[in-house]
Amino acid sequence: MRKRFAYLQRILSLFVSVVMVMGLFSGCGQKPLSGVPYTMTVESDASGARQWSADYDKDGIVTHTVTEHADTGETEVVFTGVKKGTAKVTLYRAEPGQILRAADDVFVFTLCVDRKGNVTKTGSDHGAYTVDCGSGISGAEWKVVCSDESVVRWAGREKPFKSDEDGMQSFTMEYTFTGRHPGAAHVQVQTYLPWADEVAPMRDFWLFVDGEYRVSLLEATDFESVRLSVQGSSAGQDVYEAQKTEDGVKLFHYTGYYDWSDAINDYAETREDETVLDGGEAAYRYIAGLLTACDVRKWDGFRKSNPHVLDGEMFSFSAKLADGTTITASGSNSFPVHYGELVNALHDYVYYNNNINEKGE
Repeated sequence: MRKRFAYLQRILSLFVSVVMVMGLFSGCGQKPLSGVPYTMTVESDASGARQWSADYDKDGIVTHTVTEHADTGETEVVFTGVKKGTAKVTLYRAEPGQILRAADDVFVFTLCVDRKGNVTKTGSDHGAYTVDCGSGISGAEWKVVCSDESVVRWAGREKPFKSDEDGMQSFTMEYTFTGRHPGAAHVQVQTYLPWADEVAPMRDFWLFVDGEYRVSLLEATDFESVRLSVQGSSAGQDVYEAQKTEDGVKLFHYTGYYDWSDAINDYAETREDETVLDGGEAAYRYIAGLLTACDVRKWDGFRKSNPHVLDGEMFSFSAKLADGTTITASGSNSFPVHYGELVNALHDYVYYNNNINEKGE
């Protein structure tokens, strides 16, 4: 009886294992459904060196194909449903072997697949910012002037209203901005009236794109200097320093080591793998906007340590703001709110801009 019971237990255990494996690989290798796919058209890369790739937060929901159209200069990306569900898609263009942070263009959005296999995009692109540019007159020509088109892209649409007493139809122009790369850009929306030969600026503002490609109206914490030092298990410290200049900002990134110096009778810093970026007003505003987004004013006086973590990360932060305020914070395996966002955003910004400089673009 015991042998028979043990035998049944082994059979049941084997059955459960098979079911778990089948569940784990469900959706993998399935044929696309026959519903209507979602098609996205983007500009092609004239050189052909950079390629489009897509990452998904969930596998097995959609698959994609990429077709280059040399005659139109566009690339068509078709997303086909595999099974019902939703998936966050990150579509990006980079040279073969490069990662997302080195991409030249990025789209982040969510796709939904219904039971019939129809694929639709839900809502706007991830982190989009929409601005209403006020009313205008039908026939006016609109134009967006952007200081750095590598930071944001945009699309506009007219929202018409009823005609006035003279039969002229008025409307509101709505522009939606989505992030291409972390940074800051000055944007001016202009309208041109052909019959009056007049150009009028309708809106003038700055936009901020964070490390997650979210776009927001820029609110900046003006600063004179910022320093962030991060140390893990290695002897070196990962250091970011930003210093305000007459034209913008100078940003340093390096690995710092401290060794005893008899000459000064103290520890002296040596720098390795140093990157120096000279940025203009947009670069300054990006870092100033980052300080606001991470609410660093509330970091002042942070001094915490987690003794239960034996091997982790230590940091020190200091900033001098334009109004004379000084901020200092430090911690060991304990961090202020938005600390991770600040580190990641600085890393992404340096990585991308250094990559652009190396390519000479």
